[in-house]
Amino acid sequence: MTDRFPVRRIAVIAAVLTWLGPFSMDAYSPGFPAIGQEFGVSHSGVQFTLTATLVGLVLGQIAGGLVVDRFGRRKPLLNSLVVFVLASAACALAPSLWLLVVARFLQGASAAIGVATSRTLGRDVLEGHQLAGFYSQLTAVQSVAPVIGPLAGSALMGVGGSWRFIFAMITGLGVIALLLVLFRLPETAPDRQPDSPRVPEPRKPVESRGGMLHLLRQRRIALSVVLMLLTTGTILTYLASTSFLLQDRYGLSPQGYGVVFAVNAVGLLLAGQANARLVRRCRPGAIATVGFAALALVGAGLLAAFALGAPVPVVLTLLFAMLTCCGFITPNIVTIGMTVPRERAGAASALLGIAQYALGAVGAPIVGIGADWDVPIAAYLICGYPLLGLLVITTLGRRTYRDAVKPPKPLNVPIEKVTS
Repeated sequence: MTDRFPVRRIAVIAAVLTWLGPFSMDAYSPGFPAIGQEFGVSHSGVQFTLTATLVGLVLGQIAGGLVVDRFGRRKPLLNSLVVFVLASAACALAPSLWLLVVARFLQGASAAIGVATSRTLGRDVLEGHQLAGFYSQLTAVQSVAPVIGPLAGSALMGVGGSWRFIFAMITGLGVIALLLVLFRLPETAPDRQPDSPRVPEPRKPVESRGGMLHLLRQRRIALSVVLMLLTTGTILTYLASTSFLLQDRYGLSPQGYGVVFAVNAVGLLLAGQANARLVRRCRPGAIATVGFAALALVGAGLLAAFALGAPVPVVLTLLFAMLTCCGFITPNIVTIGMTVPRERAGAASALLGIAQYALGAVGAPIVGIGADWDVPIAAYLICGYPLLGLLVITTLGRRTYRDAVKPPKPLNVPIEKVTS
């Protein structure tokens, strides 16, 4: 498949699409106080706009995964990007909070289709360790968006003084993605290629066509979804808790917290780069297993650090190590979860996307319980999630998961060309 498509161009477009979800969620967070003040609502009222986005991201994954399997990648993606641009513009012009909530839901749902399709594009054109390298780079690029988004939002608030400028920026990102797809992305769906059979096949039941329920019956896919839940649960716990822990407990300034956040994101980025090379020698399942073991050790160290009152440099080092471990886990889970027939790639991507965002609405309230304890709930979760993941792999996965992707074989396109 690689000789048919411009892999590097597709990788760049997929990277832009992965930014739609994080930017939709995070970039406008500096404008929360201004939104509440303008519309005369409390902070909890403003949170409805974030909840609407998360709901849209989950539902959009479900719809988008099925649609791109049935109608191809390009046309549904173009339609969703048009909706994203219009919804983002509506956010920037919203005259009331409830219209903003509705626009945010549409923005999240349309962004989710782009995020789901970005994973599907890689599955369409790559195999084996090259696919793992693709997802390593995609995960690394996606990890930068939650850092750049709020920083760009803060800068725009400082220059223009209006939260609406942030949504104008998000609209601009949507326009860029729309133009890239319109003029630079070919159709990659296998059943829509020139040499694909032209005779229509008899209509089959949904399950036999590779629906989500059918995929979840496969142990490898079900385990990937569970492990994605646990990994993103760890990351979401970090995102929801570190602001309080580092600023209120350890006295870091907002600027200092921003630096820590950026440094940790760099660790995730470097881990993705290293994993792209490591998968040329090791199986993704084996790397993920070792990653979960290392992450569990880091979580245990974090528990001990809080219990013993360790100084802030120790805590910061452990948090950096935690995200670095996640950088070796997430892309390999995605690789194994996406190792399905290309005709089912959209459904598989949707399942992984739902797992990625499902804990978003639950994580923050749980982390908030006992936040002032000597050992906060967040530390128990950061230790418990990877321990459970390691248990799942070693008991339920065994060889089925650890050996899911065969050792790499020489292919026509060097990995450097795929991941550059």
